[in-house]
Amino acid sequence: MSNQVLKITHVKGLVTHADPQDIPVDAVSRLANLRPVNGKLVRTFGYGQNFSRDRLAVLRQEGKSVYWDDSKVWDDGDYWLDNTDIDESLGDPFDHVIVFENRNLGYCPYATGEGYVIIAYLVDTDTGLVTLKYWDGDSWELLASTGLMVNALGSYYHHKGNNPVILHNEILRILPGATGKINGNNAEGIWIGYIDRDIFDEHYTAGTSEEVSEETADYVKGFYNYSNSVPAPDISASGLDPVLTDEPTGGSLNPDGNELVYFYRLSYVYDGVNESALSETLSKSFKQNTFLKMALTFTKAEHNKRITAVKIYRSSYADAGFQQIHTLDLTRKTDKLKSVDGMASGLSRFYIPGLAYYNFDNTESYRIGVRVPGDTGAFTYNAISPPSGTGNVIFVTSSTLSGDYWDYEWILEYYDASWVPIDSGTSGVFAGTHTFISTEVDLGNENQAGGILYWPSIAYEIKESVNRAIRIYIAIHIPIPTRP
Repeated sequence: MSNQVLKITHVKGLVTHADPQDIPVDAVSRLANLRPVNGKLVRTFGYGQNFSRDRLAVLRQEGKSVYWDDSKVWDDGDYWLDNTDIDESLGDPFDHVIVFENRNLGYCPYATGEGYVIIAYLVDTDTGLVTLKYWDGDSWELLASTGLMVNALGSYYHHKGNNPVILHNEILRILPGATGKINGNNAEGIWIGYIDRDIFDEHYTAGTSEEVSEETADYVKGFYNYSNSVPAPDISASGLDPVLTDEPTGGSLNPDGNELVYFYRLSYVYDGVNESALSETLSKSFKQNTFLKMALTFTKAEHNKRITAVKIYRSSYADAGFQQIHTLDLTRKTDKLKSVDGMASGLSRFYIPGLAYYNFDNTESYRIGVRVPGDTGAFTYNAISPPSGTGNVIFVTSSTLSGDYWDYEWILEYYDASWVPIDSGTSGVFAGTHTFISTEVDLGNENQAGGILYWPSIAYEIKESVNRAIRIYIAIHIPIPTRP
């Protein structure tokens, strides 16, 4: 049996996400590597995008320089434009006419009001400089000069030709073609998308222009253009200014005191999904029983709003073996803990909720010992001086703690010629280097994990919590940015 071939010579549109009964007889529901352009199927990247002759109806204006050739009419009376028509209206030959679809164009006064805008893409024949214009219903206007774009269009240089145009997830990318430089200028793709995200733990917020003027928001939400590239953090020039310090811990890192060096590299995550290459290498030499604290500095007004996270990698070698150890989410949101009055460091307090019942006598001498649960070795003791009565759960220590005692085993003793045990627990003491204690507010039984603690001017990510005790990821933190 011979193969049967159906030759399609006339496709008027592409309609997706619709009931089959609602698709016109002269439209297709899926195109692979093709899209209809002025009545022809043209090769393109991926599926193309929803497109129909009705979309160019906004160009049909009587008396305008765009004219209609009545000899070019579909059977149902719809018109289509010749390239010459659009060239004349633009004043220059165009390289692409792009239908940019985005739900946020539905209320944009400079677009059609129907979730898309028509963009003309022009590349200067001599210099390669890109110009983008859009049709506002009456004329072609520069894309970044009338309000459709928040920031000015950068200087982009492209190959003069049929370059790829990709619309995916409501983000438009216009690529420069198969070239690295145009007349000595770097050839970079153009990224255009809608940005409305709060950054830096909601300390750099998006809002309307009115909200920014009233200083209730930090930057104007809307359409932005950036280079389509995803460069790695340039530590020496980006202003990140990483500061690496080591702080004491009760762990056993480098117990022999010999020099121990770890190497670190950073990457940016763009748009929540695209990760850059790794930065140049940072290193830190650790003393005995210390851990890393890394502080990064961001200048809000200069921040590339495509960057949504920073990833941190570590290795024992300067040039190989790097593994991810942490992700710093710059857009993290939480309705959990923000700040708490009366927050105190766990380096000088024990929190033991199991001792609320005990009736203390302030004329007696007491001490609390802690050790790893299940350990049979000696307790590490610290004297306390609680007030008389019941209800005591937070105990100020007589000396600074040097370990991390989250949910450790504990024992309470008083002195009567020798130390006499009163009570103990196989777990239930919270204190040490990774712990904060709320001295005024009981946070309740809800685990605050994933929340953000601001204290006193540092943003810490919370690992877990138990009533008045908060455990943090203390290894990495960022200062709270101030308004530039």
